[in-house]
Amino acid sequence: MNTEQFLKDMKPIIYAELKKWTGMKTEKEDLCQEVMLRLFLKIDKIESDVPEDKRNAYVRATVRNTCSEILRQEHQQLLHITGELTDNTEGGQVEYVHDDYFDRKKEYDRQYYLKNREKRLAYSREYYRTHYETLKEYNRQYGKQYRKEHKEQQKSYSQKHREAVARYNEQHKDEKKEYASRHYQEHKEEINERVMKRHWDIMQDEEKRAAQREKHRLYYQEHKEQIRQRQNAYCEAHREEYRQYQKEYREKNRDRIRELNKKYREKRRQK
Repeated sequence: MNTEQFLKDMKPIIYAELKKWTGMKTEKEDLCQEVMLRLFLKIDKIESDVPEDKRNAYVRATVRNTCSEILRQEHQQLLHITGELTDNTEGGQVEYVHDDYFDRKKEYDRQYYLKNREKRLAYSREYYRTHYETLKEYNRQYGKQYRKEHKEQQKSYSQKHREAVARYNEQHKDEKKEYASRHYQEHKEEINERVMKRHWDIMQDEEKRAAQREKHRLYYQEHKEQIRQRQNAYCEAHREEYRQYQKEYREKNRDRIRELNKKYREKRRQK
């Protein structure tokens, strides 16, 4: 294996992985040199032990391990003890130096997300718009196939669930009655108040709906002719489009319409 060519091929992968760890160009250069040095020292092991299809993953793992090790070294240096510690002194001053690496990485990730957010949304919208019919047809076929395959399983599961609920209710019928009676006696005033409030809200909603219906009725009576004229004008303007849509729909769903008509006729005969 050509060592120089291997390191040259791995350099883009190293940079891509380093983007997750730092946004500073100088830091990326230093870390890249450190990773390439470690790979160079382990080139014999890579050539003998690592398969070709797994070398990219090995390089990414080397990048992660290198960055983690350097971060640990930096954090071990955060605590600096200033002042001279002698036998005569009780202690020195402790100074904490806060590394802003994580703050810078967080800010870089936020800026990157905001910068590419609209681009990702636009791509998603465009993809959905161009593949709408395909996705719709796929979902319809897949859902139909799934329901067909699992129809009996769902029926049996629903039946088992209903039987289990019925058995539980039968076994704990007396306990539930006793609990309900005790709960009502303990919270009688609160329950009655909630019931009265609920009845009052229902009455208020009924009055509002009745007033709204009366308002619509009066409006329709006043503007009956205008509404009919607008409806007729709309029908005249879109009659050809509607006929074309009906024709296409019947051609597309001919088999389904026949099945529905057949079921409807069978129901009529049974009645």
